[in-house]
Parts: sequence; C-alpha cells; structure tokens
Amino acid sequence: MKKSTKVQIRCLYIIAIIILLLPLLFVGTVVVGDIFHSFDNYSFTDSRDIVIQLPNEYKYYCVSEHICKISLDNYSSDAAILPAKIIELAYNDRYVVAKQYGLELSAPDYIFSRPNKNEVYYWILDTEERTRFGPYDNLSEFEQKKTELNISSLKLKGVGSYK
Repeated sequence: MKKSTKVQIRCLYIIAIIILLLPLLFVGTVVVGDIFHSFDNYSFTDSRDIVIQLPNEYKYYCVSEHICKISLDNYSSDAAILPAKIIELAYNDRYVVAKQYGLELSAPDYIFSRPNKNEVYYWILDTEERTRFGPYDNLSEFEQKKTELNISSLKLKGVGSYK
C-alpha cells in the first residue's frame, strides 16, 4: 500500500472518531453545567422547567438560562409584562410583585447573556387592570407603592421556591 493511501486512511479514521465522539462532548458539557452551575437556588435546566401560573392568565416562565420573565399566557402584544431576568416574586389573586436583575450585553455577539447583580429593579403588576408599576431601583419606593396598593403582605421569594 502506498504511503499516501495509508495517510488518507488514517485521516478517515481520525475523522470518524471525531464524528463519533463529538456528541459526547456536548452531553458532557450539559451534565457538567447542570451539576456545577446554579443561580439563585436553581440550576440551568431547573429554571427552564419552572412555569408558575399567576393570576388572570399571566405566567412566569424561562426561555433560556437568563431570559425568565412574566407575560400573559397568550403573549398578547398589549399585555403588561415584566422583563428578564425575574429572580424573585410573590403574588395574590390580583397583584404580582417581582425583583429583576438587568441583563448585560456580552461581546462579541452582543446578546443579553448574564445578569448584572448591580442592576436591580422591582416591579408591581396589576393583573386585573393589566398595568405595571416600575421599574423601581429603590427598594423603599417599591415598598411605599406596595403600601399604597395595600399589598404590603406580599414578600418576595426566589422563583425556585415555587417548584
């Protein structure tokens, strides 16, 4: 057998091995991510699985690790929503209160990819009137508005606790 033919056969073996092992690389990454990555008491896969039914057809859901928001079930464009990343919430039969981290843009693709824990906002959603109050970047203003709306008893807790 010619030397060039042996080299070609070796290259084909290497390519076949890479093709067979490549899926294992991705599976390993997901498993490692699930074991080691957690944020606010729930892991990446857990956060995508959390769907919390809220009053008047609203729900909390995640479409990715950090895109976790509150919207109407029917995703109506005129609906008041609370933007990502919602990390804590509380609700009663009419109101939803929430704590949100802003999201940072990351280079090179400039997509929102990670929460900025220094950018904290508070929201109040009136699900009957379909209006929202906020964002409040000051906790005392948020608490004052809760008192005004007579919902001071609503205490924020991590979304993972609603599982």
